[in-house]
Amino acid sequence: MAKIRNRKLTDLHFDNANINKGTPFGMGLLERSVQEVGLARSVVTDKHDVLIAGNKTTQIAGQLGVEKVVEVETDGTELIVVKRKDLDINSPMGAKAKILDNTVSRHNYVEDAQLVAAVCETAEIMNIHTYGLGERPDRPDEDPEPERVSFSASTKAVIKVELPSRDDLADAERDINYLMKQKYPGATVTVKGGKS
Repeated sequence: MAKIRNRKLTDLHFDNANINKGTPFGMGLLERSVQEVGLARSVVTDKHDVLIAGNKTTQIAGQLGVEKVVEVETDGTELIVVKRKDLDINSPMGAKAKILDNTVSRHNYVEDAQLVAAVCETAEIMNIHTYGLGERPDRPDEDPEPERVSFSASTKAVIKVELPSRDDLADAERDINYLMKQKYPGATVTVKGGKS
């Protein structure tokens, strides 16, 4: 059974060997996320209150004046859920929370190669790629950067999707139609740009 208690942010200690250096843009997104939608994810500490996950979130929270911590003590066999009773995923604030949660993860991770090597040695990891670290020479068929798809929306409930080439249009049209029918029966999908 999880044990819950109130603590202070200053009770937590940063990981001096954090493998994520972060990025200026990612830290800016993280700050925007905490300012606009509040804290949504939990952080993880070890039994000595040293942060395993959430160093950057804790840093920004401290800079923005957060002082209170609700600690849930567990042994890793229970899923800890942070329930935001003030958010609805279908509201503007809920949608922002969803977007920022993913974009911060995407844009605020840069490995510190020296620390990765040291931490992997401590963890007795021989192949860093099996843990998602480093470049992926074992996956040459996979693009390091996924194809970019941009969306724009207006108050008229229109979504614009720009694809890198016309070759992708037929597949995208089929996939979009399928997804729209699943989520929004009766929605109309209009495709412009012609097929090659």
